[in-house]
Amino acid sequence: MLVAFFAFSLILESSGRKFVYRTDGTRFQPGHTVTLKRSCRMTVNVWGWFSSEGAGALHRITSRLNAEKYVDILENAPVPTAFERFGQRDDQAIRFVQDRSPIHTANLVRKWFEEHPQFC
Repeated sequence: MLVAFFAFSLILESSGRKFVYRTDGTRFQPGHTVTLKRSCRMTVNVWGWFSSEGAGALHRITSRLNAEKYVDILENAPVPTAFERFGQRDDQAIRFVQDRSPIHTANLVRKWFEEHPQFC
């Protein structure tokens, strides 16, 4: 049996923390403050998979994720890349390892897995 782990990932980027050394009582003087327009952090939601044989492609999630969007990702992300990696085998299923997120346990998603026995 082939095992592949699937996950939603967050990639965070930060410019880092800045330190200012100053004497007591000068905390809010203009030379000791920095005005930020934003937090300098960016979050990119992606969906991807990996197995003992290597990683699959990442799929960027651009909107709020729900069961319909997740099924669309399942149709377009893991199926082609998993078959490319492992080949389409009738004798072995590719096992999905997921958490119990409401999206993963939605009826629509369960139905998709029932209709695609090559993934269990």
